[in-house]
Amino acid sequence: MKFNLTDLTDHNHRRLVLEILDAAPNGMANTHEIQSLMAGVGSDISHDRLSSHVHWLTEQRLLSLEEVGAGHLSFTVCQLTRRGTDVARGRARHPGVAPCRRGAF
Repeated sequence: MKFNLTDLTDHNHRRLVLEILDAAPNGMANTHEIQSLMAGVGSDISHDRLSSHVHWLTEQRLLSLEEVGAGHLSFTVCQLTRRGTDVARGRARHPGVAPCRRGAF
């Protein structure tokens, strides 16, 4: 299977989202917090791109989402599932998510 740079970047971003959530209290964080932490480690992505990743991860059952608030004051809370925790910790692999980097977060 041949990958392009966009695929590799997407796979790494998804892994980073899982690792951030795994390090967060109760495996939960909102997308603003995740975006800030990603930028802090050199993966500065747009809100739209992050939203795409967290929805993809939800479809894969690696995390769950909860929309809080309404209108421009709303935000999305992400929480790892058991499977998402296994992938984040390198106990399992999932297509579309780069392999775990031990000790990244």
